[in-house]
Amino acid sequence: MRARLKTGTLASTRALAGYLEHPSGKLLSVYASVTGPSAMPGATAFLDGVLLWATHLKL
Repeated sequence: MRARLKTGTLASTRALAGYLEHPSGKLLSVYASVTGPSAMPGATAFLDGVLLWATHLKL
């Protein structure tokens, strides 16, 4: 699997965007962000989970 991803960080915001090659060979566009100070402790784990979820989609 290949991916071209960019992460971003601002005060109280984490984001991830890019393209992910699905195991089926299809190219997926991915974007996710987490905003708010109370969300920051789990932000990285959530964004990692989005990528894992996308690779397991039934296409």
